[in-house]
Amino acid sequence: MLTTLRKYRWHVLILLFFTPYLVVKAIGGGDFRILLTGAAYLRNGISPYGTNMAIPGGTTDVFLYSPFVAFIITPLTYLPEFIPVFAFLILNLLLVFRLWWLIGEWLNIRMLTPLLQKWWLGLTVFFLLRFVLHNFEKTQMNIVVLYLSVEGMYQILIKEKISGAFLLALGICLKILPIVFLPYLLYKKKIASSLAIALACMVFLLIPATVIGFHFNNELLTGWWSAINPLLDRYNNQQNTALYNGIYFQCITSLVPVYFSNLSYNGLSVNVASLSSSQLLWFINLLRAALILFTFYFLAKKTPEKNGESKLYFFWQLSYLFLITPLVFPHQQKYSYINMLPAFSYLMYYLVCSYPANNERKMLIGVLAFALLFTVFTNDLFWGVKIGRVFQFLKLIVIGVIPVIPALAYFSPRKLLRLMAESNGCDIDQVESRRG
Repeated sequence: MLTTLRKYRWHVLILLFFTPYLVVKAIGGGDFRILLTGAAYLRNGISPYGTNMAIPGGTTDVFLYSPFVAFIITPLTYLPEFIPVFAFLILNLLLVFRLWWLIGEWLNIRMLTPLLQKWWLGLTVFFLLRFVLHNFEKTQMNIVVLYLSVEGMYQILIKEKISGAFLLALGICLKILPIVFLPYLLYKKKIASSLAIALACMVFLLIPATVIGFHFNNELLTGWWSAINPLLDRYNNQQNTALYNGIYFQCITSLVPVYFSNLSYNGLSVNVASLSSSQLLWFINLLRAALILFTFYFLAKKTPEKNGESKLYFFWQLSYLFLITPLVFPHQQKYSYINMLPAFSYLMYYLVCSYPANNERKMLIGVLAFALLFTVFTNDLFWGVKIGRVFQFLKLIVIGVIPVIPALAYFSPRKLLRLMAESNGCDIDQVESRRG
């Protein structure tokens, strides 16, 4: 018992330190109330789709989660609201611990000196803390989905366990976003895992039918697809009359109209051109396609057979997929950028491993500083809500993420391994053997 406590003492201390904060957020309810309200609709035999649900606290919202999510949440609707919300926040904090451990395993962080490990952890936490806390504030599902995706891919690619497929399938059924990893696994010829993911998704989505009946479940699945279909007009030309003229949405489909239409916010207009609705749609989809096709640049870098190096290549490739997911998908808000965690973790690893400083390291520091300025220091905490909404209207988070894409592409694992070999006075094969 004492040995276990000693091993996890920092986890326990952080948990105790954050507990009052989590209690306050649980009392507020956040977006988890939307889940509970949708589940309550289902419990009463009513579809939560296609309607503005009355949410406790005097607001309304729509339900975008799958019927499976509503079904598994239903038992929680019999409890006082605080209990499931607080438990969910505790789960999120525990998953944050697990996420950082998993990423450390992907990167073989134990290869670094204790001092460099602390620098890596400190810098990564500093860059991503805003988005972690924002997910706690909103009691959003993104941390859970990110964990299921990272853990699932780790189990499939590194541990070669089929259990990873079920984790990834669960993530897809919670939020559709992790579906981007299915084509990746097919490309990597992980056929068994890909089939297991598809089968598990079907099973999860059919589970509610065992209680509510197949007819009602099919009705719910149809309503769910009608709510999330990314080809819908409201997700493409995009949401510019919703939520304070769409300022809360942070993705390609909300970025383009700000700069290429007559869209304005409180008299502020920054359009450089006025495109028609059809032209906007073409431009949006062109940018989306460019980001998706750029994935092949990362895939073209052949993953070595050696375990230590292959882990690093896998993680680098997956980091790009995580990074572009909130950009490509519509209806993404600030909390979705917790998905930057893998990419920033990799780049921070590159940064601490590339000592002493050189011109390339300075270039990386410049990109990270730009990203930090636009993604973190545009927070309402520093500027107040009024100016913060202007920053959201300008989509500064999206703009801050864009330079990270070429940086991630340029600072490849091969370049990092070569740099580590030079700094250690050995060849790349020796570095690879240490990583393995």
